[in-house]
Amino acid sequence: MERIIILSFDDAVVNQRHYVAPLLRELGFGATFFPCRWNAAWREQNPGALLDGPALRELWEMGFEVGNHTWGHSRAEQVTPEEFLRDTTRMEEYILAAGCPRPRTFAYPCGTHTPQVVEALKAHGYLCARSVQDAPFHPGRDDWMRFPAACIHDKTPGLLQKMLEMCTAETPVAILYHGVPEIAHPWVNRSAQGFREDMETLQGEGVKVLSFQQYREASGLA
Repeated sequence: MERIIILSFDDAVVNQRHYVAPLLRELGFGATFFPCRWNAAWREQNPGALLDGPALRELWEMGFEVGNHTWGHSRAEQVTPEEFLRDTTRMEEYILAAGCPRPRTFAYPCGTHTPQVVEALKAHGYLCARSVQDAPFHPGRDDWMRFPAACIHDKTPGLLQKMLEMCTAETPVAILYHGVPEIAHPWVNRSAQGFREDMETLQGEGVKVLSFQQYREASGLA
């Protein structure tokens, strides 16, 4: 059996379409992109920073999965479950209006979740939700709605190698990035050169790099 890495990208940073996606296609890698829209004030202060609807459609047409990260990057512990679901639904409607399929994969903003939010997402039809944790996923034991993933950026040297060491044929590993580079949130920046080196490392390791949707389908969770 092959070792599997599940690759994802948060926050709809515009360079994910112009730099990241072409490189992934060149390498034959799958990935899930988790867009959000922040709020109107943030978008005013950061014009052109986010992927818009047509760009999300292009990612989907390139063969990538478009998941949901809420509209305003709402943290589960800071809003009610009803508010969280409204924000989720608003982003879902934006994704559908862009011509992408209704998302079935979710990423918790900042990786945080509550039992109430987990149940609300399940009831709304989500099959998998990604959190943030430097740990592999154990099929048959771990909850698909609390899927761990390691956040890779310039300030986490050695973390990718650590996650590769955890990755076995029985325990896939998920990793996530933000912008390449990440201008608006520099604490999660990954340089273009560093990102390319990471992807070349994955290629050299011979791991299979999938989106969450591809891994779900391979596991029989369509």
